[in-house]
Amino acid sequence: MGDKIKSAWEKAMERFEEKNKNVSDSDIMRMECLPEGQKLAGRFLAEPQFDLTAALEQYDNERQKLVLKALEDTLISRLVLPEDEQAMQDDRRVMEGLLQLKKDKETLSPLLKFQEEWTKLMGQLNEKFLPSFEQIRQRIKELN
Repeated sequence: MGDKIKSAWEKAMERFEEKNKNVSDSDIMRMECLPEGQKLAGRFLAEPQFDLTAALEQYDNERQKLVLKALEDTLISRLVLPEDEQAMQDDRRVMEGLLQLKKDKETLSPLLKFQEEWTKLMGQLNEKFLPSFEQIRQRIKELN
């Protein structure tokens, strides 16, 4: 019985090794750099004084490009339409990071002004619906 278990395990290992032969070194490097970029994004968002440029300089050119891509993808995925002040602050921090990473800052800056427009729009909506909301609150108070 022990031989059958060992034999099954060996077959599984052979299949695993066969599949891994097709994985290139560049694919392996990309898979290694993805969590590095994600970690840098997390540190940047959590630590106000964290220097992305200095952190990226620790990598050689090839790894730096891959880590940078993972970092940018992570930051971009963190952009949301802010619903409250905290989300707005988080978006500002994400935008600061993207501005540090991108070379074409002149083109990027106006794209990130959506936050100002969003804030104005939310203010207009609040002004429009606040009186109705206050009426609803009053009606709820008046119920038995």
